[in-house]
Formats: sequence, C-alpha cells, structure tokens
Amino acid sequence: MKHIFKYIVEKIIVWEAQLVLKKYKPGIVAITGSVGKTSTKDAIGTALAGIFAGGAADVRMSEKSFNSDIGVALSVLGLPNGWYNPFRWLVNFVEGFLLAVFTFQYPRWLVLEIGADRPGDIGRVTKWIKPDIVTLTRIPDVPVHVEFFPSIDALVSEKGQLVAALRPEGVLVVNADDDRIVALANTIAGKKITYGFSAGAMVRVSNEEIIYAPREFSDFAVPTGMRFRLEYGGGASLPVAISNVLGRQHVYPVIAAFATALAVTEDIKRKEHSDIRFNPLKVAEGLAEYAPTPGRMRLVPGMRGTTIIDDSYNASPIAVAAGLHVLEAIQAPGRKIAVLGDMLELGDYSSAEHRKVGEHVAAIAAKAVPLPTDAQQKIPNNVSVLLVAVGVRMRAAAESALNAGMDESAVLQFDTSREAGRYLAEELQPGDIIFVKGSQSMRMERVTEELMEHREQAQNLLVRQDSVWKKKK
Repeated sequence: MKHIFKYIVEKIIVWEAQLVLKKYKPGIVAITGSVGKTSTKDAIGTALAGIFAGGAADVRMSEKSFNSDIGVALSVLGLPNGWYNPFRWLVNFVEGFLLAVFTFQYPRWLVLEIGADRPGDIGRVTKWIKPDIVTLTRIPDVPVHVEFFPSIDALVSEKGQLVAALRPEGVLVVNADDDRIVALANTIAGKKITYGFSAGAMVRVSNEEIIYAPREFSDFAVPTGMRFRLEYGGGASLPVAISNVLGRQHVYPVIAAFATALAVTEDIKRKEHSDIRFNPLKVAEGLAEYAPTPGRMRLVPGMRGTTIIDDSYNASPIAVAAGLHVLEAIQAPGRKIAVLGDMLELGDYSSAEHRKVGEHVAAIAAKAVPLPTDAQQKIPNNVSVLLVAVGVRMRAAAESALNAGMDESAVLQFDTSREAGRYLAEELQPGDIIFVKGSQSMRMERVTEELMEHREQAQNLLVRQDSVWKKKK
C-alpha cells in the first residue's frame, strides 16, 4: 500500500513541477557527484543570492538533501516533504496546482541537488530537468551508495546523465582535482569552468589555514574556522574566511560556488542581453555568510571546554579520511577523540574500508605526543588520541587500530551512538577535540547531542531534529 501511495504522490508532484518550470522558466543550476553535493548546493545558493538585487528571494535551493525525483520536484514547488501524512500531501497537491495555474512571485534561479542512490535515479530526473549549469563535485574510489551499482564506472555513468542533460549553450563547472570528474566533463563539448587546488584550475585556492581563537573562560585557543586565498582570472586573488567549519570539504564548496556564480553571470548576459558584471568582492562577501548544513564538519562547543567537529550527517571512506586529516592537523590542548560509526552501503568494499579507518587513526596516534597522566580517569589522560568505534562494522576498524599498535585503553567499542555519547559525557576534559562521524542510520548526531555545551540549541545546530526523525529509534 505504501508503494502505491508513494507512486501516486510522486507522479502528481513531478507533473506539477514540470508545469511550474514551463510557466516560470527559471535558470537551473544542478549539482551532482558522490561527495559534497549538499554543502556545494548551500554555498552556491549563498553566492547567487549576493548577485541579485532581490537576494535570497531570487534564488531557491533544494531543502536539506532533497535530491531524489520527488525531492527535486518538491524543491521546484517550494513545498515540504509530507512523509506519511496524507493530509499534508493533499495540501501540497493544492498548493502546487495553484502555483502552476496562477501567477506568483517565483525565483529567477533554482539550485538543485541531484543524487543517485540506485541505477536510473538521475535518468528519471533528467527526463524533465534540463539545467543551464551543471556543477560536478567529486567521485572517490569508494563512493557512498556504490553498493547498489555493479561498478564504480556504472555510478559514474549514472552521474553522466546529468552532464548529458545540460542545455547546448550551458556551462559545466568542473572539479579539476578529480580525474573521474574531469573525464566525465570531457564527454561533452561546450564551455567549462574548472575549480580546485590544481595549478591549472581557473578558480584556485592557496594559503589555506585553520583559524584559532581563545575559548571563553579558559586559557587555551580552539579552532573557529578557516581562511584561504581565492585566485581567479589569471592573477587576481582575494581573501576568504569561513566560520564554524573545518576541512577542505568546505573549501571545495566555496570555490565551486564562486565558479558557478561566474557561470551564472555569463548566462544572464547571454539570455537577457544584460550588461551585468561579475563582482568577485560581492560574491566573496556573500560566501563569508555561508553556513553549511548541520552535520557537516560543523564546530559545536562541547561541555567542559571541549570542541566537537560534528560531521554526523553521513559517511563514506573518503569523507572519513578527510575528517581524520583535519583532526590530525588541529593544534589541540587536550585529546583528539575520533567517534566513528559504521559506514553503510559500501557492499564488497565494506570490511577493507573499515580496516583502513582503524589504521588511519592508529597512524595519527603514533605521531601524537603523550599528555600528562591522571590516574583518576577511566580513559588515561596520557592517551592523546582515542578511537571510539560505534556499530558492528566499525569493530573491524577497532581491531585494525589495535593490530597497528594503538593501546587497548585508547580503543573503545559501543553498539549504539547513544551509549557512546553517554559514556564520553562522563569522561571529557577541557581542551578535548571530538570528531563525530558515521552513516545516516547510525544516528551519530546523538553523540553530539550528549556532548554539546548547550543542548537546547540542538534543534538549530544538529541534523535530523524534525519530529519524524526524533521518533525513529
């Protein structure tokens, strides 16, 4: 019965979305890849809002991670997910129909995230979405959702359907640091704008560093964000700073947004015969306000003078590795604690990839300097790096960390995120840095909720805080 209900809802919502696109004819930026789609979508929406006089009213982004066929349609219509509430869907149907029949104020540009959980997902969307600009993020060696594809090449081919759907006069915005993305971009002719850290990228980053500031009521500094220089246009550059996040995971979305804003400006000139000029300073100022979606390398103040790097939205091997690199690079007055939940949907890659995670944490621990001893703690204070493994699959990471030389007292194992969070809540000490990550179903945001300084702010700072998610075990 649920499948029939979902089928009917999807058909109606997609049909209404098609009518709305035909009526209002907005420009469309479509984002795909296997890593960083949502953060890139958020950054692009922020950058584009700075271009138009109407600001955010002229730009609409996909809500949260609405990247499926029905999610994209809801984004086009500007409507919420009705979940399993028939009345809410009935209201959606009526509001979507009214938007299609009558004339309302509608955004000039849509910024849509397009995902692929299974073969055919992007193909269904591109039957009715023809983007003006396609922005490609990354496709790592072991992408998330690869479990449902016969090979990585099959997943790349699925992503390629969005590239093929680009309008003939459209622009492709390409991550120059990813060989698969570059190869995918080369399958079509037409204008391309590249971004990345590579020397040949048209929009390039240099001089990236972590920003530190004193923690309130303490005598030590903690990370508060990042800064870097953004180079473009054959020699021009400008400084960019982003707050409350860490990692190249958030540098890439910012430079992708800058490149996409450049592409949108050129598209407006072509379509509207406008004399609009690309204003890099205005775009950079807008990006300074970029606030990534909760659960993506967000810095959250923790209890007792600790700092949480909350990356609990989801997990893939490349994203876990990137987060661990950040944890290693941070100058921390206390311990570095990696709280890692199972990485799901990896298929045959699962066991090997979890073992690699344990080896990575052990390598960080081997380089770390021991801290002073405190015999009163269950977790010895001289242990400077801890691995907290959550879930059945992450046991392989714990085992490989021990085999690689980590002390038994530095490797903890729990079945659930809630158990791990409650244990750590009794053990944290001032200056500790806690990196929290795991796949969506592991609900690792519960660890952050247990450890954050102001739990009353969970609704605004953490992922999966709506009533439907809160009811799930």
